[in-house]
Amino acid sequence: GGHGVLVHRGGLDPATGVQTAISNGAYFGSPQGIEQRGGGAMVVADPAGLLEVAPSTGQQRRFSDALEPNFALQVVFDGAGDALVLETDGITRVPYVYGGIAPGVPLLTLPVAGAISFFVGDSLARETSGHLLVTGFGPLGDGIFRVGATGTPITKVTPSFSGDTWQDLAI
Repeated sequence: GGHGVLVHRGGLDPATGVQTAISNGAYFGSPQGIEQRGGGAMVVADPAGLLEVAPSTGQQRRFSDALEPNFALQVVFDGAGDALVLETDGITRVPYVYGGIAPGVPLLTLPVAGAISFFVGDSLARETSGHLLVTGFGPLGDGIFRVGATGTPITKVTPSFSGDTWQDLAI
């Protein structure tokens, strides 16, 4: 999709490349991360905040405060259905609310002594166990780090320094 426009796989004709927007305008400034809820609604991480987009109408509903504008925001859901958002200085849990704006609560704040100094790339994935995978750089080197569902413990998954930069993770 283009600036301020959300297009999903079903909105792209594979033969012609024509895109059909399912939602545009309103709150979108620079949509970055996207995750689909069980009921089909999509949650988009945008500097304006977390936005739920109804799949049938494209209507947007913001349910969080603004997010950090200068980092590739990624979003996943935890076991309770709340959003976990990767921001420059950590991971924030934003309760999923049906009305109003929910304040974010830090799950992990950087730097973490002895583990992660800063994130590398725009990568966040949730394992079925509830643990999160992120890419970062810290005293143990750059690589992929596993973060417990409560923000601890943090362990390095990849060995030593590699010089690699990961742009995304998927499970």
